[in-house]
Amino acid sequence: ISGDLRLQWYGKPGPYRMFDRHSYTTAPVYSSGRLFTLGEKILYANDAYNGRLLWEKELPSLEPRVNLPRDCGYMVTDRDHVYLAIENNCLEINARSGKTERKFSCPKINDEYDYNWGYAAMADGLLFGSSVRSGNFYTEGRGPWYDDSGFKKAQDSHKVLSDCLFAVDLAGNSQAWKYNGVIINSTIAIGGGRIYFVENRNPKVLQDKSRRLSGGKEWMALHLVALDVETGKLVWEKNMQFEQRTPVFFSTYKEDILMLLRSSTKSFDLRAIDAKSGKLMWDRQHGWENDNHGAHRRHPVIIGDVVYQQPRAYDLKTGEEKWSTSKVGVGGNCGTLSASSTMLFSRLSDYPGFIDLGEEMKKENLVEITRPGCWINIIPVGGMVLVPEAGSGCSCEY
Repeated sequence: ISGDLRLQWYGKPGPYRMFDRHSYTTAPVYSSGRLFTLGEKILYANDAYNGRLLWEKELPSLEPRVNLPRDCGYMVTDRDHVYLAIENNCLEINARSGKTERKFSCPKINDEYDYNWGYAAMADGLLFGSSVRSGNFYTEGRGPWYDDSGFKKAQDSHKVLSDCLFAVDLAGNSQAWKYNGVIINSTIAIGGGRIYFVENRNPKVLQDKSRRLSGGKEWMALHLVALDVETGKLVWEKNMQFEQRTPVFFSTYKEDILMLLRSSTKSFDLRAIDAKSGKLMWDRQHGWENDNHGAHRRHPVIIGDVVYQQPRAYDLKTGEEKWSTSKVGVGGNCGTLSASSTMLFSRLSDYPGFIDLGEEMKKENLVEITRPGCWINIIPVGGMVLVPEAGSGCSCEY
């Protein structure tokens, strides 16, 4: 399969209006042959198969919302539209023309604060969102590395929190349900007819004006919650105990298994949760490759029955170790993994690289004319591997 990868096109958007590579902004998205890439106050739509720029949409009110390893994605697409969170709205943008067709507003939870739309996702005809107090997103898009591993600037890894989670019925153009609670944005995941998240019920956090979770005793009142996607009603909840200092905190879902990943004290802690009941199935820990350049804040990837958490991989159902990067000589470069059904993609050198997961696992460079970003910009979709520009500002040897 790796031998089938050949350069198909090379073109816009270039680096001119793209976010700095250390910004860690939202990943590009794809649907029905169209690639959507967000830049600084602009959204691009390209033909995924020949690179033709279909349209570009100026977004003068778009702030540079960055450091998403400590926040959440805010752009999603279906066959006909792109949904993009800007200020207190989520725009419904026609995928063919780039015109805004509708705007949805996030709920205002406390009259003392203004709110912005945080999380954005779609499932079962519902648009999901969250309300974040204005001023709590990371917006310094040029300069900070946001690379805190616990021994540097602690504020770089504080987690963005929402005051509620809600769903919009797109057909009825109305709010389907709303759940009030202080929710860690990076832990929201959807699957199996349920939406999952970690909620903080610490009295100090509830009373605090800030909606960024630090690394102190505020971590001692966490609850893993599962709601019904259609109704927002509680399915189950569990008390969770975690170390008080963690650079990243993620969740992801596959086939009634919810994976929780925290990174702390030079190691990854991976927990498999039965998504129907909330019971722990297994947990594993392994060390980082290093404590900088993103090696400590990588996101898990699930392919088939294997969960990959670089530099290790485990059987999704049993936790048995299945793989190590030592087999293919992968180092600790910036970026985190994305994947197709047969390959892993990341910045495995100064260039986009892939690991072929066939019987003879091997590492190769995909193409040497572009530099991957420091978060996620390599997306295998529609039979293609698309690598829109995300290396803007790089001073590496490349």
